[in-house]
Amino acid sequence: AKENVGLKYRKIHPSPKPPALMRDIIKFFTKADGKILDPFCGVGGTLLGASLAGGDRVAVGIELEQKYIDAYKKVCEKEKIEEKTIIHDDSMNMMSHPEIANETFDLILADPPYSDMMGKKRTGQRKKLYNDDSATPYTDKDVDLGNMEEEDFYKALREIMQLSFNRLKKHGYMVVFCKDFQPEPGNPHLLHADIINEL
Repeated sequence: AKENVGLKYRKIHPSPKPPALMRDIIKFFTKADGKILDPFCGVGGTLLGASLAGGDRVAVGIELEQKYIDAYKKVCEKEKIEEKTIIHDDSMNMMSHPEIANETFDLILADPPYSDMMGKKRTGQRKKLYNDDSATPYTDKDVDLGNMEEEDFYKALREIMQLSFNRLKKHGYMVVFCKDFQPEPGNPHLLHADIINEL
């Protein structure tokens, strides 16, 4: 099984999702002809998962950074995997793309770039995998949620998820990945609770 297909190309991204995990989530929440939208596509874990899930699933992703799109396309080429639709743009502009504006989706699958998340030192498994303990931002762009202050991050995340939600079919599903920060005295850093409250 291609559990983490194309990782050698995809690990240029600070947080690549395992395509096998995305495949399992997609199979659980959609039928064979389902449509999936990923507003923070990165190196295409969701799109690869949709291809691995089989059926006639349609998947559309948006990504701000061209080098991540290139990495996804390289994996598809090298592994002979069907390439899904990936749009190079800021997710705030998703409604200007007919592939999204004219469609409704069965599943929104999102792993947002968490504000200041990559500003923390890498430890343990991540350090071993990437041979590097420095913090790596997702991009150098101001519109990247991963570069925003907390308050701006929540506002932008809410807007993008609202746009995505508006493309969701009735009785569709939205799955949002979340990782909590290490707790500190006086702050449990329950990011997932903040995200739930915000959305």
